[in-house]
Amino acid sequence: MRQEYILKEDEILEIKSDRLFHDMFNEHEMDTIEWTVMMILGKSYEEIHGNVKVGNIRLTNMSKDDKEKYVDLLVNLSDKKIIIELNNNYEGSFLRNTLYALNIINNSYIDSGNYYDEKIQGILVNLNWHKLNNKLNYSKKEIVYGYPKEGEENRDYLLKIININLDYYSDKCYNEFDGVDKLSKLLTIKSKSELKDVVSNEKLLDNYYHKMNRLSKDKEYCRMVWDERIDEKLRNIDAYNGGKMEGMEKGKEEIKKEIILSLKENNIPLDVIAKSVKLSVKEVRKIIDEK
Repeated sequence: MRQEYILKEDEILEIKSDRLFHDMFNEHEMDTIEWTVMMILGKSYEEIHGNVKVGNIRLTNMSKDDKEKYVDLLVNLSDKKIIIELNNNYEGSFLRNTLYALNIINNSYIDSGNYYDEKIQGILVNLNWHKLNNKLNYSKKEIVYGYPKEGEENRDYLLKIININLDYYSDKCYNEFDGVDKLSKLLTIKSKSELKDVVSNEKLLDNYYHKMNRLSKDKEYCRMVWDERIDEKLRNIDAYNGGKMEGMEKGKEEIKKEIILSLKENNIPLDVIAKSVKLSVKEVRKIIDEK
């Protein structure tokens, strides 16, 4: 059964885990970072190249209970802070991420020591994989916080929030999109051949293609990514069901079935699912077939 840990020849890992997202989007992958900023801001390569830096993702000046809080990606420009968060949680991510983004903006003003002459704008991009929260079940929506001047509502903002439902992009064609939608589609690509087609038109993503291809062939790396996704999925389902997984026996079998079906929907291999729920592969396959 161990062969199920290995992706098929044309498959690549989906960016649904923090580990994979951080490995693909970081300060060592500046071509990918610059391309990402181009998509979000609608700027050209000439306008972006050399003008972006990856910031410290650990939050500062938080309460004593928030000492170990992080964002997934922070990109700094001279007058902007772009915060990107990958969300798999059912509840709370929208408020939490907004507060984190406002914290980053506030600290930027504190560090500069001037609230009057310098204007720093924040852009929070929420990349959402979860479907249970209907409030986030849309293709794209922008919310602007700030004090807009008349006629400049889209330019004079303190924080712009872009919420994206990544499931919307899974079965769409890359060529249908522009800007931040291209970034969203990139994260949902499941095959090496489709990613190769994308890279042929996006030269800045050449390193992204080769790294994703290499990581997707690494059996142990795939195992770590799947284990992380399983752990997070179990925590989220447990929270969604009010902590029943470790509670009363009644209903636990139904919750276990829910876990199996949810993990299968997220393309977790059957033997990995079986190990996580302490069943045989045959039992897991039976539950899936019955559904």
